[in-house]
Amino acid sequence: MALKRLSNRDKSDRLDLESIKFHEDVYNGYIKVCEMYPNRVVKIDGNRELEEVCNECVNKVLEFIGR
Repeated sequence: MALKRLSNRDKSDRLDLESIKFHEDVYNGYIKVCEMYPNRVVKIDGNRELEEVCNECVNKVLEFIGR
């Protein structure tokens, strides 16, 4: 899904141009951080429609700040 979103963008940055291996390594690093700090890091599935992902992000932030 992320690669599909990248291909639809008009402009790329340095990180967009990195290899698939690089992006896999970054992903795996984030997974490790999630496992190490489950009370501090929230994992959000980005393989959904943009609106769903944004709504979950907003809801998690509101939950975190106690609203």
